[in-house]
Amino acid sequence: MHRPKIDWERAEQRHQRNSVEQRIFDGLKKMIELRKTIPAFADFNNRELIATANPHLFAFWRTHPLHANAAILVVANFDASPRHLNLKELGNRGMFQYAQVTDLVSGEQPALFKEQLVIPAYRFYWLTDQQVAAL
Repeated sequence: MHRPKIDWERAEQRHQRNSVEQRIFDGLKKMIELRKTIPAFADFNNRELIATANPHLFAFWRTHPLHANAAILVVANFDASPRHLNLKELGNRGMFQYAQVTDLVSGEQPALFKEQLVIPAYRFYWLTDQQVAAL
């Protein structure tokens, strides 16, 4: 499952404009390029899993030892329906208190409603506050 046999004919479709393979390939390239520019994604054994009350959500923090304010919240929804993350589950980390959060991948500001972060179906966010996004 981790390293399946590659179907090279399908892999070549990544060069076909608007193919599913091309959209996935380009999306992954964009994420890799972006990840290289974010200090919190450096490998310092700097991730903390977050237990959420919603079994459809996977969430964790990434931090950088030299940039204490440069935390990234990664949250993914593995369900076909939108799901909510109660921000109180994140504990007292300061994020979400003073600024709207921004998804670093899309540039969007996700919906927040009464201390609930809305994560659309099969979607993920790399979230930061706007101060960190300017790094």
